[in-house]
Amino acid sequence: MTQARLSRNLRLVCVLGALLLPGAQSVVAGQSTPPRGPSRTPDPLQLSGDSGSDTLVTHVVQRGENLSSISQRYGTTVDAVQRANGLRGSTILPGQRLRIDARAASAAPATHVVRRGETLSAISERYGTTVDAVQRANGLRGSTIRPGQRLRIDGRTAAAAPAANRSATAISAAAPGAEPVTHVVGRGETLSAISERYGTTVAAVQRANGLRGSTILPGQRLRIHGRAAAAAPATNRSATATSAAAPGAEPVTHVVRRGETLSAISQRYGTTVDTVRRANGLRGSVIQPGQRLSIAGGNGAALPAASGGEDVTHVVRRGETLSSIASLYGTTIAAVQSDNALRGTVIREGQRLAVYTTRPGARTLADLKGLRFRVNERGEQVPDVRAEAAIIYNPATGQVLWEENAQSQRSIASITKIMTAVVFLEGSPDLSTEAVIDRADVRNASTTHLRAGYAVSHGDLLHLLLIASDNAAARTLARVSPHGKDGFVDRMNEKAAELGLTSTHYEEPSGLMSTNVSSAYDMARLLAYATGDSRIADVMQKQRHTLSAGRRTVSIRSTNQLVRTGDIDVLGGKTGFIRKAGYCLATLLRLPEGGPSVVVVVLGARSSASRFLEARQLFSWLASRADDLLGTSTAARSAEITSVASGS
Repeated sequence: MTQARLSRNLRLVCVLGALLLPGAQSVVAGQSTPPRGPSRTPDPLQLSGDSGSDTLVTHVVQRGENLSSISQRYGTTVDAVQRANGLRGSTILPGQRLRIDARAASAAPATHVVRRGETLSAISERYGTTVDAVQRANGLRGSTIRPGQRLRIDGRTAAAAPAANRSATAISAAAPGAEPVTHVVGRGETLSAISERYGTTVAAVQRANGLRGSTILPGQRLRIHGRAAAAAPATNRSATATSAAAPGAEPVTHVVRRGETLSAISQRYGTTVDTVRRANGLRGSVIQPGQRLSIAGGNGAALPAASGGEDVTHVVRRGETLSSIASLYGTTIAAVQSDNALRGTVIREGQRLAVYTTRPGARTLADLKGLRFRVNERGEQVPDVRAEAAIIYNPATGQVLWEENAQSQRSIASITKIMTAVVFLEGSPDLSTEAVIDRADVRNASTTHLRAGYAVSHGDLLHLLLIASDNAAARTLARVSPHGKDGFVDRMNEKAAELGLTSTHYEEPSGLMSTNVSSAYDMARLLAYATGDSRIADVMQKQRHTLSAGRRTVSIRSTNQLVRTGDIDVLGGKTGFIRKAGYCLATLLRLPEGGPSVVVVVLGARSSASRFLEARQLFSWLASRADDLLGTSTAARSAEITSVASGS
């Protein structure tokens, strides 16, 4: 055996011996030998001795934990943990060891660059602060942020925030000995809304109830630790907390309004859905407008909201957010979410939201929002509408309360059908008589629910005419009238002359022809006259109607959005649209609390939605000045009809 081979064999034996001997360890050049001793599973929380500071700790990640919950646990931020551990994202694994500097919460302010899809709520939770604090630090008035925007995040905010915004741990520490409260989850509530309501955090509620995610169910009972309930506003306290604050109070009775839910009512009175159910023997959450509910404990009587507030239906406009809507009504995002069973902050244009507000005049302010004003020749501030013509008319006195191009002659589209109904009903026809639809009635009718050969009663044709704006129904009524097809139009023009509608002329009964013309002033006076006939007014006020057409059952709904929503007292009205006329609306509205009625006409609006919006705004503007414009005198209905009929 050569010397070289012998040397290699000796080295091999040494290596094998080192591997086989008990307790032997392999040592790499330059690496220190670790101390011997029994191995053990690391604790989730260990002090780290390499910094010389008692605030630097090592955390061993447990199953189900994330960076957000860990940073919140140690009173620091996700960003601080990422920097301390060289993490580029939020992915961590069970068993991973993280260095946590507990002093990070009091570090210098950080700058956060907003990413696509992020919200103020998510960002504030990530940094262990509050939405309100981030808004103050950055001069934000709402919750709208955009990708790429740089936000100043004060790491000391959480410590400096009011008790109502601190985590459950912080509140408990500040007020030891406080008892937890029990919250019964209402329909549509979220962990985020509940935690905000009690001035605590989602993570604190999850820990207190052993929740691993954010899923909660209606009726579920959650323990809320600390004195969060006592720190929360009175309108947000649980039934237990409120009753304790007002022992012996008498129950109050609440009359359910249109659109209200058990969740909204219980929150309004500072109680819970479960408590209201028990007090009224309810098994579910279904309640009806006009239903009377007993609110046990009488806490509602002690709340300003119960005595001075009102329920408002808000129609979302382009560009509005939950934050701006809540600010408009002096309420909170969480309250709006709860009242409308919203799980997030996404809302859409045209969506209807139920909002409870204690702000005086909030309904009028909301309706007037977006309405432009101008100064007239007398120096008065008056509406400046976008429609081509509009008017507010007092049918009791014949007075024009406000107008814009109200005398100009314009195409009126299906508002024509008001006169069609007036002329057809002149001879008091038997409305149960059936008419058979002719092919000429439906040819190029554009909007119709009818087919040739259908047998439909005159009464149902009247409903189709005024509710669904059915063009074939208009033609059929004209054809079967005593005047006949051609004579009917002549009679329409004669009637217009009798009523003194000098700007009005008709070419056919449906409104499809642009040569059917009138003015906003004439249409206001015609509607006032027409709604004096209960056969017309009653139909115009209906939201829906079901009729038989041949072997079919046809369901129709009103084209008048003001009728469908039901938040304004509509006594009658008619819509219209063709390209030449634009979007039109003539409607008779009654002021709140049984006040006088006024006619609002909007002609040539730019969109279907804008005609209703401008009509609402004009009505609200009038309501805000009713004492000045209408006074206290209201003429009798007969005087109103006589005034119009005489052409005065």
